[in-house]
Amino acid sequence: MDEPRSIRGFLGRRKHRKHKRSNANSLDDPHAASASASITSSLTSDTTTVSMEGMLKKRVAKMPVMHDRYCVATWELDTHDRKCVMLRSYKSRKTYDAHPEKPTSVHEIKCISDWDGKTGFHRYQHAFTMETRDKKLFQCVAPCAADKDKWLELMAIQICLSAAPVTCGLGQRW
Repeated sequence: MDEPRSIRGFLGRRKHRKHKRSNANSLDDPHAASASASITSSLTSDTTTVSMEGMLKKRVAKMPVMHDRYCVATWELDTHDRKCVMLRSYKSRKTYDAHPEKPTSVHEIKCISDWDGKTGFHRYQHAFTMETRDKKLFQCVAPCAADKDKWLELMAIQICLSAAPVTCGLGQRW
């Protein structure tokens, strides 16, 4: 009898936590999320320049669950002294503000492309994919069309800075 009670208790707490997150979710309000997203137009010679940041729903392509993440894209120099885009993910904006040096994940972006947003059970609006240099494919959803365009624009800027075009695994050439 103890086992089912503890399982029910676990599931009850889990549902409660999920409910709390959805109330604090800035993706529910596109105006609030678009205000938090920003893009910098000037590129300096610094090794780390924040280029884009904002809330995204994000998942690895094979995983069924989208997670709300605060994502920060920065310009950095790679091992060959070429500028590249690094994507850092944090659980929330609050986590980023408190500890920007401790992201939950860090990836070098190879390309960003449009995605129709279709999954097994959902169709997301304002969707796009990010492919990383380590062959991971992230499916992302921006809170509004303007933020999606800003994220897609990020790679166009990188193309202008790099000498050789990059062929994306999604069939697009950057």
